[in-house]
Amino acid sequence: MNILQGMICVMLALFLFVTERPSSARPYRHHINHKKLKAARIEAIKTEILTKLGISHIPDVSHVNTTIEYKRKMIKMYKESIADSRGSVHDLFEPEQFVAKRYHSYVDTGEPPYMVKDELWRESKQSRHFFQINISMPDNANREIYVSSAEFRIYKNHVFPYNLKDKTNFGKRVILSAYLLLTPVESEFNQPIRRLITSKVTSLLETGWEVIDIKEAVQFWIENPRKNYGLEISCDSQDMSQLLQFYTSRKTTRTPTSNEYYTKRKTTRQALLPTLSVYTHEKEILGRVKRSPIKHDCRQGDGESRCCRYPLWVSFSEIGWDNWVVAPEGYKAYYCDGVCPHRYKPAHTFAGIKSAIHVMNPAAAPAPCCTATKLRPLNLLHYDEHGQLSVSLYSDMVVQECRCA
Repeated sequence: MNILQGMICVMLALFLFVTERPSSARPYRHHINHKKLKAARIEAIKTEILTKLGISHIPDVSHVNTTIEYKRKMIKMYKESIADSRGSVHDLFEPEQFVAKRYHSYVDTGEPPYMVKDELWRESKQSRHFFQINISMPDNANREIYVSSAEFRIYKNHVFPYNLKDKTNFGKRVILSAYLLLTPVESEFNQPIRRLITSKVTSLLETGWEVIDIKEAVQFWIENPRKNYGLEISCDSQDMSQLLQFYTSRKTTRTPTSNEYYTKRKTTRQALLPTLSVYTHEKEILGRVKRSPIKHDCRQGDGESRCCRYPLWVSFSEIGWDNWVVAPEGYKAYYCDGVCPHRYKPAHTFAGIKSAIHVMNPAAAPAPCCTATKLRPLNLLHYDEHGQLSVSLYSDMVVQECRCA
């Protein structure tokens, strides 16, 4: 729950405490003038759209003269923007927050996987790494281990930008690619089968840590522990050893010493070793069977007083915006309303804890309030302050789901 939502909940709780008498038998929401509330919501939406547009008042389009060809072109662009943004829902509270996660940390072993020769594993053109993952699947057949996140951290301690073959690369940036090795390294002539996990841009002008998301690789290793043949980092444009070097886990033949200087160097070396940080949790494969269909929307006067999503149609012609907003004619904004009884539709774990505290001691914490947890963008074809047609996408303007937070 963000700071704004928290302030709204507190203000609403204080308002209810001051205005309602204990003897009142009717819920607070029955005293509300819904027409005034609808007008206030529409005014808030108008202000939000203008704020996101970066202007304080609606554009003056009285002297704008747009050709039919240009308008037709912009309408097609508007339709393309709708297709591109379809399905882009902003989930404010991810379902994973309801599940306890386990943290796992691994350090590069400095050795190749089993049955792989050391000289083949340390080929100069690639940077190969092996982590001995010890995360096993649960005994329950309907449950599995799901990797929430997996970050591979490797330290870039030497860079050689002057070795770039592409002399037009003035930014001195190259692409690093992380590959999952699907077969072991068996010879220097036959490259192992590998699968691209991700790629990222790195600079050859500075050293430092590189953080790479290898969630897909770790998930594969957990599900196929006998096929953990390691990870490979390479630069596809040219030999990576010519451009940069990573700090690796290569073993040293230095004789151990009690000298404080060498002790500090050893500690520093350990801090720079490649590491892997993993968060996992268990989940059901088949999922839980829903006993009853979810009721998505409510209507004022239908008797529902608990947290629910209600329809709200914003007509641009009714609010006087049809002269500068070309499309759409209006949109369904929706809004959230209703009370939040204990354990009813919690948005996240903290909402459930706050609800329990409120039940035990109302003065210690306010009750959760009904708020939007999933939002969808709004696409507009409109004239800007310069009289030009523009296609804009306004994030978080359409309520998709309401829960108690």
